[in-house]
Order: sequence, then structure tokens, then C-alpha cells
Amino acid sequence: MKNGNKKLEILIVDDDEKHLADAQAEINKRIISGAAINVTYAKNYSESSTQMSERRFDGIISDIFFPSGVEDDEFLREQLYILLQEHIESQAEFHGYFACFADTEEKREEQVVLLRKLRDSTIEWVCGRSLAPYGLLVAQIAHETKIPVVLCTSGHHHGSKIAPVAEAVKKYRVYVIDRIINDEKDYLNFEKESEKNWTKAIEELLNPPLRL
Repeated sequence: MKNGNKKLEILIVDDDEKHLADAQAEINKRIISGAAINVTYAKNYSESSTQMSERRFDGIISDIFFPSGVEDDEFLREQLYILLQEHIESQAEFHGYFACFADTEEKREEQVVLLRKLRDSTIEWVCGRSLAPYGLLVAQIAHETKIPVVLCTSGHHHGSKIAPVAEAVKKYRVYVIDRIINDEKDYLNFEKESEKNWTKAIEELLNPPLRL
């Protein structure tokens, strides 16, 4: 990523103070080494979307699960539902394949019930009343405005919620950087939110590898 002699304008979206401090520390290392970077931070979707509408960024690094920043986020969650349809449909196709081999109406109905549960659980996983994957909406805006974006998360901590998200961002060719795993105990601890790999996320944004 090059911007002539001007500073690169980077937006970082994350709601966790420690993660933001870690990101700032990594950015400072780059600046000390001579990189011309100016960083703007946002802690929720409302702040990030406002920033993206008011100025032009050269790149974005965003968390996946964070607050909406608005009191009524029903419309935003509906947008997320639409983005997640591809994952739901791919799973429906997978289970529908098995339904073709069901030899009774009862067994076929079982597949329909399974698909409904899958759909409902997917939406509940991702768009429950807790944090939703607003990083998807950030990625969508970045894609539409042709701004490079990297999603940096502690995916292991979010468990099965990450699968439909990873599926949904494929069409945007967005790179998802997962957490740093220090040891086997850390890997097995699903409840622990580990350090995010800011070093890799920043490197991916500034010097993206060639991917077909």
C-alpha cells in the first residue's frame, strides 16, 4: 500500500481498550521505523460508519464482533441477516443433498426441521442480543468504496459464531487474522480472549500478498 509522500490514513475498529492499546503500540513501532501512518480509532459500528462517510481512508483494520453504538439496531441486524444468507443457503444445499436419499416423507420432514434449526441457530449465534458481527458491515462498505480491509479477531474465543462470518466475507476477498496462540493451554481455553495478531494484520494491510 503506497500513498506517495502523504501519510497513510488507517481506521482501526475495536471496542476493547487493551486491544486498542496493543494496536497503538504496534503502529508506534512502525512510525519509529519510518512509516508515515496516521490512525483513527472507532469503538462501535456507528463511529466507524460515520468516520468512513466523512473521510477517505487508505485502509481499515476491524474487529468482527463489537457494539452497534445505536439504541435501536434492528435495521443493522437485518442487514447482517442478508449478508449471512449465503452461509445458510450453502448449508441448506448440503443437508438437502441428504434429504434426496430419504426414503420416507417422515425422514424428509426431519431434514426440513433440521434446516430450520440450522437457520435459526446461525442467526442466533451471530445476531443474538449480545455483540453482533458488525465487522461484516464495515467490510461491505470498504468493499463498495474500494478500501483495503483486514478483519482482526480472537476467533477461537467466539467459537462457532466465526464460521458463518468467515463464509460471508469470502466474496469480499477479506483476510481474517485470528488470535495469537501462545501454548496448548491457551488454545484449549475457549473462554479466554487472547492477544490479537496486530503485527500480522498491519503487515497484511500495508503489504498484501498476491492471492488468486
